[in-house]
Amino acid sequence: MKKTIAGMIIIAIFGSFALSCKYADCRIVKPNQVKKMKRFAMFPLKSENETLGTEIANNFEMYLAGKSDAGTEFEFVERSQLQKLLKEQNLTMAGVVDNPSLMAGKVKGVDAILIGTVRLKTLSEAGQTCGQQALGCISLGMYRPKTYAETSIYPASVSVKLVDVQSGVVLAYLNYEKDSFSEAKFVGEEMAKAFYTRINALTAQR
Repeated sequence: MKKTIAGMIIIAIFGSFALSCKYADCRIVKPNQVKKMKRFAMFPLKSENETLGTEIANNFEMYLAGKSDAGTEFEFVERSQLQKLLKEQNLTMAGVVDNPSLMAGKVKGVDAILIGTVRLKTLSEAGQTCGQQALGCISLGMYRPKTYAETSIYPASVSVKLVDVQSGVVLAYLNYEKDSFSEAKFVGEEMAKAFYTRINALTAQR
């Protein structure tokens, strides 16, 4: 019985480490490459609602910038500095998000970039009803939110990729799914925590 309980505790601890936070899942597919990297940069996320994608990216960046200031081994490049590096190569953020291979071998000072998308779902797509979201309606199940204010009550999916600047190869995936979106601030922070925990675990193995 004691062995069984101990085993369950170990599994629980491992599970919490693997996910690193409640909603965001970070999967690193090229750990040997990632653990050698130090300088990362975040692009605004593509979204039907531009404000939403930018705010998530901003909060992701702010969380990791705070960790960088605290003396962690990796650094997070500020958006203004990233724009300057791209301009030197006649590149734009929008162009790189659509085709990250454009950066391959051109931009120095950044090891990898984080790019991604935000997709706001209809309630029907998520298998929910208006009643479950306390909307008190019947006809809005197929409605896709259009304004930023509406996003807080709709399900969302956020996908982010970590891409090697030199090769254009995807090194890691971050995914976030939630039944109701809550505030973009918390989405960015949750994903940043997942990323930070996994990167720190890798760099500790150097």
